[in-house]
Amino acid sequence: MTASMVDGLVTTPSRHSVDETLERLSAVMRATGVTVFALVDHSGEAAKVGITMRPTKLLIFGNPKSGTPLMIASSSIAIDLPLKVLVWEDADGRVWLSYNSPAYLRARQLEGAQRELEKATQLEPDNAQAHYQLGKLYKEIRALDRAKAEFDRTAELQSHAASAKSDLSNH
Repeated sequence: MTASMVDGLVTTPSRHSVDETLERLSAVMRATGVTVFALVDHSGEAAKVGITMRPTKLLIFGNPKSGTPLMIASSSIAIDLPLKVLVWEDADGRVWLSYNSPAYLRARQLEGAQRELEKATQLEPDNAQAHYQLGKLYKEIRALDRAKAEFDRTAELQSHAASAKSDLSNH
């Protein structure tokens, strides 16, 4: 039993049953201030409609203090938050945990944010905040020449704003 990652999905083995794995995971989360929002019992729901399924449960968890500002900044991140971990049993009775890797989620959200900010700067070329946020994103992904250009544009727009305010106050 070894861990693997395919297309951003990390799958790692557990030495415990599905229920014990979930109990242990939930306890650690609560002890570290993480909120457990829900437990979806896929196999239990399947049984209710007469379908047999190996134990499969999804734990939904997060930290509103951390997640909410991210969702305010980019509403689409709410599709990935709160976080989830799937605990499941395979045909051989082995138990696994599967979750989206943080790097995958980060890259996925940065790509969307980049598209939106680039669009915003095209639609509103004088929007200093959009240029600044795009500069920060470019810096984050190490596109440093592009980051510098956006920060330069931000400074240019802000200096014009400062001059305009000064002109207004002198009249």
